[in-house]
Amino acid sequence: MKRLGVKILLLVLFLNIIGKVYGQIFSPPYDQRYEDYMYWELLKDSVLHTSFKPFILTREDWMLFPTFSRYIHGKFWKRLFVKDNFLLESEDLSIHLNLLGQLSKGMYDTSSIDYFRNTRGFEIYGHLGKRVYYYTKFLENQCVFRPYIDSVINRFMVIPGEGWWKPFGKYGRDFTYAMGFLNYQPTHWLEIQLGHNKNFIGSGYRSLLLSDNSFVYPQLKLIFTWKNWRMYTMWTEFYSFHTRYYFYHYSKHGTFDFLSYAQKHFEIGLFEGTIWKTSDYRTYVNHFPVWFFVPWSGAVVYGLDGENNSVVGLDFNVHYKTYMLYGQFVADKLDLSKSLMSSDNRYAYQLGLRSYDVFMGKVPWMSMSFLAEFNLVRPYTYSSVYKYQSYSHYNQSLAEPLGADFKEFVFISQLRIFNLSLRFKHTWALTDQMSDDDNVGRDIFLSPVMWKHRIGQVAPEQIIHNQVVARLVLNAKTMLGIYAMFDRREVKFVSGHKIGNYMELGISTVIANRYYDF
Repeated sequence: MKRLGVKILLLVLFLNIIGKVYGQIFSPPYDQRYEDYMYWELLKDSVLHTSFKPFILTREDWMLFPTFSRYIHGKFWKRLFVKDNFLLESEDLSIHLNLLGQLSKGMYDTSSIDYFRNTRGFEIYGHLGKRVYYYTKFLENQCVFRPYIDSVINRFMVIPGEGWWKPFGKYGRDFTYAMGFLNYQPTHWLEIQLGHNKNFIGSGYRSLLLSDNSFVYPQLKLIFTWKNWRMYTMWTEFYSFHTRYYFYHYSKHGTFDFLSYAQKHFEIGLFEGTIWKTSDYRTYVNHFPVWFFVPWSGAVVYGLDGENNSVVGLDFNVHYKTYMLYGQFVADKLDLSKSLMSSDNRYAYQLGLRSYDVFMGKVPWMSMSFLAEFNLVRPYTYSSVYKYQSYSHYNQSLAEPLGADFKEFVFISQLRIFNLSLRFKHTWALTDQMSDDDNVGRDIFLSPVMWKHRIGQVAPEQIIHNQVVARLVLNAKTMLGIYAMFDRREVKFVSGHKIGNYMELGISTVIANRYYDF
């Protein structure tokens, strides 16, 4: 193993020496630090490929939190409030290190339980030569979750978006989160990324194609760019388990392809994702057909309803200055000879409008953003007749946290004045109550039942979230800040309704996108 590692290192150094330099690649993980600010900067460019995240950028001087950062002067103050915690740079090497974490206390209604989160960790990223970019993150967590989150953890045996856990105290969970990848650019038209990471395709709050809702997963990604075209091809490995992660987890494999065409004011992309039947866990394991290695072959060769679980889709965005209209369409199974309401037609669509600054940069010390989005996912979408072949990883959906069988409206608005932000989020969803006895179409881990069903037809359930977060940013690079949050969750169903109010105070950096609005 040591000899192999040395050979790989020598090969990378050799390719760096003989190759032409095209500018350093910068590929930050997809989180709230970069989303709004990166779009604001990217919209100044002429050709935009923004739908596939993490972003692939060619320079590193993006100004995060611009309404705050531009007023900080002097080396000491920039290091304290704008720059990385630690930075080492030379011609052929850069090392950026930031401490990450969260300390928070919460109160849920009149409960006497001590709700808290204690997260400690770090991120390290930088360049090796001119062609290799690296990133790694490690977090150690102890947390006591609110009851509705805790019930989901018990049902699916994982922390939403953060993986497996072990007990901590009477009510708590102890878990770690680690990810990392290498990005190598041998030429200006090809990039190769290898590691454990998440991905997100789309321009909205949710993605119906591929989102960062689940845990990180091993992946090999190739990115080809030619003029206004860009193609992403990715091979992955996913896991599922029944009782506990420690006992046995079943592996499955996926391929994802996304072809994007971009102009100054629009981008349109075609998508295919396939969860392959590489194992049946009785007669063979990790058996790869030749088509697994051929891009765009899953749905073409086997169809949408074949032995492999394939979905195809369309993604688009049209933008002008800081405003963007966007949407998606996903087909899991289509039979146009039958009614669109039939379970033989499984599809989803999204339509949204957002602005990254309604003032379009004319007020330098203030910005305001908003997002309004509608999502619909038909019952049984993303499901498979094979138990371990659903569109999922670590017992979570690779798309929406609600799974399938729902209509959803999302509205988010955020006002920033210098380093103070106030964010309001409202989500409303109509779905069916989760059931262990009857598969009404919401649980993507159960095999589809072939009967006519409409969203909210069997056991209608409305889920409403209202959340307000006030935050004072102390460091723009890590988004270290002090915050106060109020979250109200209301669930309405046939026999009544439940309301839960939660208040939280804390200090944190931005760690990763978390989706608790389910």
